[in-house]
Amino acid sequence: PMHPVVTENIEMLLNIFRKEEVSFHMSGTEAVMCAVQQVRFHTGRPLIAVFKGAYHGWWDGVMQGAGNPRFNFDCIVLKDKCPASLELLKMRASEIAGVLVNPISGMGWGPTVTASLASGGDKVTAGPESFDRFRKWLSQIRETCTASGVPLIFDETWAFQLGPGGAQDFYGVDADIVTIGKAVGGGHAVGVVCGSHRLMERRDPDRPMRVSFVVGTFKGSPMVMGSMNAVLKWVRSSDAAAEFNGMRDRVAAWVEVCNKTFSTEGLPLSVAAYRNMWCICYHQKSVYNFLFHCYLRDAGLQLVWVGTGKALLNIEFSEQDLERLTGMIVSSAKQFKADGWWYEEASTPSLLPLVLGPTLKYHSSHILKMFGLSK
Repeated sequence: PMHPVVTENIEMLLNIFRKEEVSFHMSGTEAVMCAVQQVRFHTGRPLIAVFKGAYHGWWDGVMQGAGNPRFNFDCIVLKDKCPASLELLKMRASEIAGVLVNPISGMGWGPTVTASLASGGDKVTAGPESFDRFRKWLSQIRETCTASGVPLIFDETWAFQLGPGGAQDFYGVDADIVTIGKAVGGGHAVGVVCGSHRLMERRDPDRPMRVSFVVGTFKGSPMVMGSMNAVLKWVRSSDAAAEFNGMRDRVAAWVEVCNKTFSTEGLPLSVAAYRNMWCICYHQKSVYNFLFHCYLRDAGLQLVWVGTGKALLNIEFSEQDLERLTGMIVSSAKQFKADGWWYEEASTPSLLPLVLGPTLKYHSSHILKMFGLSK
């Protein structure tokens, strides 16, 4: 037996994300794991393609870079918004089970990631204009996947950041599978996978003993289902649309005022934002930009994802809250500049020796151990 609220949740999810089946899980990471297993099960192919810098949870099957102790040989990392990536998808389509995309990447966080902090520069690509470019890019990925017979997965763990209809409505591009995370549960631990009958089927019609075993102990928790029901009903309401659009307009006005203040004060940075997503973009060459978050913390602003440039605003942020936020950033930037971290006459240092040296030392020691040559 199934509680009526679960049935109602399924109906609302199918309506919002325009899919045929739904499965519940315990986190966004687990939802991604399910989606990846399902496309591998139905295509019989080993590889999953992701794009550089995109985060899809802590699972080592798709996690990139630091924090993943395993070399994920069955995951290929492609360059975002690059024609060569599309060509590679076509060439290796017979090996690729699915393409995993985080649609929130359209925000254009790139200019503020740790790897590029030393470059500085005046070109800022984050914000609404970046979304327009990403819309075209997603359309090209969709066309390539369709022509190559490769399933396309949208990882919408940040559900509804792009609006009540999610990324598919916002970009006008449909995925074969959509994964959703905690936001759909009102903050409770939950994951959801929405997809077609074909890709969600757990059994192989030609081989009865071959099944895709994807389960979860607490995936239908009554408390989570009740919270999800309230969230989905609100998201589909006219009140939600007004809240989402009001937030978008407030933030757009804040960006204009905030950047004008930076310019007036002679501070080499700007903010870029869309709806509740925002980031700080640096325009002064410095390898020390990552320290700016320490100054912000002293001013009362705690950035959770240090070094990534990603930040979110609560939908309840008022104009007064945004004005206070501007004051925090301005006061921190003035102090940061006064302390000499933005030295205008400084030359750009080479980071290669700092990165290459420890990397070679680490790998060479492991190679020596492998052949029994270490002391």
